[in-house]
Amino acid sequence: IGIDMSLNDAEVLAYADPPFIIVENLFCCFFFFEIVVRFVAFTRASMAFGDRWFVFDLALVVLMVAETWIMFLVVRISTDPSQSQEQAFDSSVLRLLKLVRITRVARIARLLRQVPEVMILLKGIGVASRSVFFTCLILLCVVYIFAIALTQLSEDTKLGQTYFPTLADGMFSLLFHGCFFQGLPDFAKLCFQENFMYGFSLLVFVVLAPLTVMNMIVGVLVEVVGIVAAAEQEASTRKSLLESLHKALEKLDLQMTATITKVEFCKIVNRPDIVTVFMEAGIDIVALLRDPDIVFAGDSDMNLDEFLEELITLRGANVATVKDLGQLKTQILREMKQRRGLR
Repeated sequence: IGIDMSLNDAEVLAYADPPFIIVENLFCCFFFFEIVVRFVAFTRASMAFGDRWFVFDLALVVLMVAETWIMFLVVRISTDPSQSQEQAFDSSVLRLLKLVRITRVARIARLLRQVPEVMILLKGIGVASRSVFFTCLILLCVVYIFAIALTQLSEDTKLGQTYFPTLADGMFSLLFHGCFFQGLPDFAKLCFQENFMYGFSLLVFVVLAPLTVMNMIVGVLVEVVGIVAAAEQEASTRKSLLESLHKALEKLDLQMTATITKVEFCKIVNRPDIVTVFMEAGIDIVALLRDPDIVFAGDSDMNLDEFLEELITLRGANVATVKDLGQLKTQILREMKQRRGLR
């Protein structure tokens, strides 16, 4: 994309040099073949259009096919080859075609989603957008209040003429000089030279706006990204466990259904590969082997989703919750009943 933007001056592929035409067609063939293979891989068409990433990639491929093949043929048929693209198309049409070319940048999303760390950051920013918006609103209110005060106080002074001639200019000065520290020393020096109160007001603003409110934004982002990363880790662990269980059941000639029995579970945990997966996930496999009822709670089978949730809660790094205490109480009562029955 970068090479094409730098070296290809043609807004329409039909007017580009042959190397660019060949490369664009190769890319178009590759992505078209890929999207067809992915579509065929779905058992039902509704499942394909329910996959957001597939729909996104399909939209990119449709735009690419329209630009590379359909538009190429239309231009070749409807225009005179001897004309330049400026003569063949109106300037507004060329601007529209340029916007279509810019949509190629969206292909970068295909690469970003292959890097989990980047996706976690993007999801964190998306989740934190509401909190960041209100924090920025607080910052804007602080800038507005101090801009009003300093604009009125510095009227008919060099400070007012330079930085606060109007309210809008005052907000601009406080935002870029006070919050982003662009030329802040000169700004602060002039404030203190004019009047100590001006300098003190600027000092209070710097403490409130960039040092407090803007750092709140950083804190919000860090907190939310941490939460999103933990949630993504949980989802990854759950997916890994589900895939491992599926493979183990296939090797044991058992079917993957919506429930799992205690017998199937005992067969699964005796496999070394499953034990390795459980240990990598931090699950206490020793406790599971000693007493499978920790998971099944005395039942012969349980729902697969509930089973995975129970496995995830058995990780050693988890913090004890009220739910864990309730399960412990239930298990103790069950053990007491069993012992009384034996007597």
